[in-house]
Amino acid sequence: MSVSRTIYVKDESDISASDKWLKGLTVKITNGTYGTYLEFDDLDDSKTIYTYLKDHDYKAKYVEYALFYTTIDELESAQDAEELIKGFSNPHIIYINLRANKKCGKVVVDRLEDFQGLKSLDDETGLISFKRFKTKNDFKKMSKKRSKHNNKSHHEDDDESETSV
Repeated sequence: MSVSRTIYVKDESDISASDKWLKGLTVKITNGTYGTYLEFDDLDDSKTIYTYLKDHDYKAKYVEYALFYTTIDELESAQDAEELIKGFSNPHIIYINLRANKKCGKVVVDRLEDFQGLKSLDDETGLISFKRFKTKNDFKKMSKKRSKHNNKSHHEDDDESETSV
């Protein structure tokens, strides 16, 4: 995983900007259900705090947000895709690729704000569009719902056949 300006700290909800190890840093702190997100403006600050967290036995990891993009025109390189994306928005891109068909690829950013900005980008020219990747958990949830639905449907059919006999 690449270094990112966002760090997720698992099982910690009592982190605050007044903590001595965060003093003097510009950080946005968001408490989630199972942990805390620390978002820094500066990549070096993020690296420093990540090292501190790991050295003090916090369960921390860098956060990445991935999107799939498609373009109308063929592009020559991933750099061309990055330039096209930055023409509409100015996210901090930590990874980008261009697939062999030269019209789509993956872009990874390190802040939720950048992810949401790209995802909701309404490109009036129609040159590029973004879609969110489905995670393994999304597919597992969909499979469970389908399985429950299919089981329910089969049982309903069984009941109907029994009552019609």
